[in-house]
Amino acid sequence: MDINEKREAVANYIIDNKATISKTADAFNMSPSSIKKIVNVYLPTMNVDLYNKVKAIQAEISAMSVSAGGKISKRPKTISKEAALEIAKVMLDRDYTFEEASEYFKIPSSTLYETIKNIDDENIKIELDNMFREHKKNAPYNQINVR
Repeated sequence: MDINEKREAVANYIIDNKATISKTADAFNMSPSSIKKIVNVYLPTMNVDLYNKVKAIQAEISAMSVSAGGKISKRPKTISKEAALEIAKVMLDRDYTFEEASEYFKIPSSTLYETIKNIDDENIKIELDNMFREHKKNAPYNQINVR
């Protein structure tokens, strides 16, 4: 197989398999940078139609990745509503700040905050809000981040 046939084979592989650069590189035992060079440097001068088809496939792959990325980044709730309610009750019983509760439950404070925010019981939400306001009001000056 001469070099131009190999370049065409790479392009056809991408088109036929809707393959990414990495997947194509693995299939041809080449580096991703070599595949990119074939696609972006050699293919446009060799066969414009093939180049346009490869670019269309790459655009499609890119669009799917962006779409999937948006879905992936939205993580499911890791703490059930029942568990969140129990955490809130413990926080109220022990008068925990977010930092104390985070340490006690071994949950990042941001996750804890989101968990508490999604509790359905309005009375507990109000109690928590009042407790946190009291914590804030009683916080020593040196613990407040002033800029």
